[in-house]
Amino acid sequence: MGLDTVELLMTMEKHFSIAIPDREASGINTVQDFADCVCAKITLSPGSDDKREVIYHRLTEVLQSQLGIEPDVIHREAKIKEVLMDRDVKSCWKNLEAGLELKLPSLTSLDLDATGPRQRKFFGIKLDPPIKAVTEGSLRELISWIMALNHRQLLDPRTLGSKAEVENIVLGIVSESCGIPVSEIEMRHSITSDLGMD
Repeated sequence: MGLDTVELLMTMEKHFSIAIPDREASGINTVQDFADCVCAKITLSPGSDDKREVIYHRLTEVLQSQLGIEPDVIHREAKIKEVLMDRDVKSCWKNLEAGLELKLPSLTSLDLDATGPRQRKFFGIKLDPPIKAVTEGSLRELISWIMALNHRQLLDPRTLGSKAEVENIVLGIVSESCGIPVSEIEMRHSITSDLGMD
């Protein structure tokens, strides 16, 4: 484990008030591994309110009341760009953020200009992963990203109700630690290979 990974491990331990022994830590390779390790060490409270449902209902309300989106196009699997249709994405995003009073993932260049380049380049060398527009994600993914970005405000690590809530916190902490937007991190990503942490 390099310095970045050790710092990430210590941040997880502190946030969840747990201890991860070196032997277990050496087996953590992916974002999902971190979430699984945390889940094994905490007690979930399944009876507590599902924060994802609360955010979904707030999101639905803002989409309908402030953006005038018809209810029949709003469902969890709907692509964000299909829900927003031909509206100005940048102003819709600002209105959503203000209406929810929560931070949203930053829009990418592809959200603002769909004809832009999809591949990142550094001195002409193509880098992985390619740029993905946030609005190509589903409302379900948006809710997960919102939960991750606002985990300190929305999720108390002492009263988590589901593994998904643990995953949202882990995603948020990993994003903060490596500087990669939550919308570009997947649970299967390797902490070192995919996210570039040493």
